[in-house]
Amino acid sequence: MKKTSPKTAAYILLALFALYLIVLVKITIFQGERARALNLVPLATIAEYSLSIWRGNVIIGISNLMGNLIIFFPFGYICASLFPAMRKLARIMAAAFVFSLAIEICQYIFACGSADIDDVILNSLGGLAGFGIYALGPKKSAHKKAILISALMIVLVCTGLYARSDYGFILNHSAPAEMPGQNTDPPGRSEAAENSVFSGAGIASTQAFLIRLDQDGSEIILDKGGNERIYPASMTKIMTAVVALEHIKNLDVKISLDEKLFATIRAADSSVAGFLPGEKVRALDLLYGLMLPSGAECAMGLAEYTAWSESAFVDLMNEKAGRLGMNDTHFTNAVGLHDQNHYSTAKDIAALVEYAIKNDVFYRIFTAEKYSAGPTNLHADGIIFYSTLFSKMKRATFAGGVILGGKTGYTGEAGQCLASLAEKNGERFILVTCGAPGDNQTQILHIEDARKIFGAIR
Repeated sequence: MKKTSPKTAAYILLALFALYLIVLVKITIFQGERARALNLVPLATIAEYSLSIWRGNVIIGISNLMGNLIIFFPFGYICASLFPAMRKLARIMAAAFVFSLAIEICQYIFACGSADIDDVILNSLGGLAGFGIYALGPKKSAHKKAILISALMIVLVCTGLYARSDYGFILNHSAPAEMPGQNTDPPGRSEAAENSVFSGAGIASTQAFLIRLDQDGSEIILDKGGNERIYPASMTKIMTAVVALEHIKNLDVKISLDEKLFATIRAADSSVAGFLPGEKVRALDLLYGLMLPSGAECAMGLAEYTAWSESAFVDLMNEKAGRLGMNDTHFTNAVGLHDQNHYSTAKDIAALVEYAIKNDVFYRIFTAEKYSAGPTNLHADGIIFYSTLFSKMKRATFAGGVILGGKTGYTGEAGQCLASLAEKNGERFILVTCGAPGDNQTQILHIEDARKIFGAIR
């Protein structure tokens, strides 16, 4: 077999470098809801992992980026070693592309209902890499060496599958310790009132979804319109925090808040944490400002730092939603501003919270009542944030338990929304309520509903 010439190798390297440049500028071809459902945004996933590397999260970024490549190393190597007709670059690439595409189509039809064009791209490059291993390696004793190399590649495939899954994140972030709750039910509780609450008739929220958490997963306790589409309002910021946490390795890094993002926030009349144009703020402080006072400038600052633009960051949010099985969720912004194409369901938001609280940093933020941000170039004494949830409650306790934390949301179209975490009798529960009427100033019907539902749990 003719060896690859240095000139051809240079062309291949140049092509791969050009591909990487395309990744960085993140050219997208398909857009919209269908693109999220099918993940037909070429290079979005590759861009996500590349940005992780550039932001300092080198190990996770490289392992994820290499995952799909590694999975198809054996394909390219074995095809080239067993079939002489496949010992050409174009044929190996075409075969890997078709085989991977078939896998994605089967996955879309028979498995989780989603497919990712980036997997096809990376798998094709992985098949090419496997062919390169064959082309550059010794040809004598091909069968013995093929067996040995294939065994090694199986190990690499397992590593790749692990790297491409979300388990790496889950296993490396231990679940938060249980917090003490109150274990006594008040006397005189009306069973009829409990039945009314769990039938959905005794609450103001139009949707409510309650799950009990345990070591094996979760159990649905209440489902009132859990699959109906809702506008998530500022509950969106839970996903904003998750994506930022998974991409920003150093939370002490200072992020500069550009003047332009404040113009957008003022035009939308969004809530703010209190930071100013030109202020340089630690990423961790922005995360607290994002979740506690629901600061829009914090969301925009984190988005632009993580992905260089809000639109690119939103692509990461939608891709994460797809990976978490949030099949009826689509984001158009990182803040939660109203948009007809910015929607979710109570069930999807509950799944997001269940995933998010496995991250220790997120859990601390989600359950904080207040936080003192450090000094900045424009606030020498820092800023104190108060949770929009706890500041509206007279007490966090309810009948037999305690509300540990949560994220409120409100727009005129969404109504009052709340994603909350509570503990009762040693068990933890996640509740998402949406669509409660009120102006978010004089009424707290979403919080009252949460107290009713948590209190009715037996």
